[in-house]
Amino acid sequence: MRQSKESRIVLIVLLLLFTQFTAGCAAPVLMASAGMTAARAGTSAFVNGELRAARLTTLDETWEAIHELCEELQIDIETVQKQPRSWYLMAREPGGPEVRFRIVRRSEVMTQIRIRIGFVGDAATSRLVLERLDAKLVPYATLRLEELRQHRQQNAEVERPDFEPILSAPDETIP
Repeated sequence: MRQSKESRIVLIVLLLLFTQFTAGCAAPVLMASAGMTAARAGTSAFVNGELRAARLTTLDETWEAIHELCEELQIDIETVQKQPRSWYLMAREPGGPEVRFRIVRRSEVMTQIRIRIGFVGDAATSRLVLERLDAKLVPYATLRLEELRQHRQQNAEVERPDFEPILSAPDETIP
C-alpha cells in the first residue's frame, strides 16, 4: 500500500509540473514549433504574440499598403523607423492598443510582414489586419506575377535549342 501511495504522489507532482510547463508563457513556444512549418509553406504563423507572413511584394509596395491600411482603419502613425533591410511602423487608435508592423526585405520581390497588436499580441485581430493588408497588396502581387510570366516567356523564346529533339525511337536497334 505504501508504494502505491508514494507513486500516486509522484504522479500528481508530475502532472502538476506538466500543466505548469504547458500553460502560460510556454504555450506560444509550443505553437511556434508547429507553426514554423506552416510559415515555410507560404501561409502565416502566429509566433510569440506576433503574426508572421511572407508576400510577393517589394518593401516599398508593402510600406505603401500599410500606410493605406492605417488610413482605412483610422489609426494614427506614431513611430517610423527605417533601416536598410527592415522598416518599422507603430500606430495606435486613441485609447486603443498599439499596432506594430515590421517588414523585412527577403529579396527584391519578397517581403516578410510581422504584425503585433498590443504588448502581448492578439492573434485574431492580427489575422484580421493581415487580411485587410492582403487586400491592398493584391494589385502589387498580380503585377509581380505578370512580370514574372513575361520574363519567363522572353527567356523561353531566346533560349530555344539549335537542334530538333528526337520524338520517336530509332528504327534500328544496336546489338
